[in-house]
Amino acid sequence: MLSDSTMYKSPKQALYYHYITRLFNSAFGIIVLVFFIYLWQLFNWWHGLIYLFSGLILLEILLLIFRPWIKYRYAYYKVSNPIIEVKNGLFFKRKEIMKFERIQYIERKSNPILSKMQLSQVTMLTAGHVIVLPLMKNDEVDRLETEILQYLRGADYDV
Repeated sequence: MLSDSTMYKSPKQALYYHYITRLFNSAFGIIVLVFFIYLWQLFNWWHGLIYLFSGLILLEILLLIFRPWIKYRYAYYKVSNPIIEVKNGLFFKRKEIMKFERIQYIERKSNPILSKMQLSQVTMLTAGHVIVLPLMKNDEVDRLETEILQYLRGADYDV
């Protein structure tokens, strides 16, 4: 079994990206909950609901603080010819291993924030399996795609 020290993490910009996207998601959730608190006050709903709404706002704030860090800290990957290995999760750990010859499709995702940070999300698909790699720098994704395509260029595998 490989230790985490032999595997790679996303670059530091990925942590900032996770915080930015979580901030947008949390802002929407908090706005909705504040609207429900306004309705609670306006229509004089049951008083126990204020504790529920306050608890949900607190949970949303805790998720805003800790979830991006956990997502960044506990996601590793390793690419060694001819396998790709992805390991992630804090409590529910998941380890996925895929051979290069199984890959049918490589998908690179990006958005304006990822482009600004020069990061990409890579998804690799096989006949019945999908592996999503942690965020990677664009030049590293180019190198990975080139390595996999060179490996598969002369291959005649029946997947």
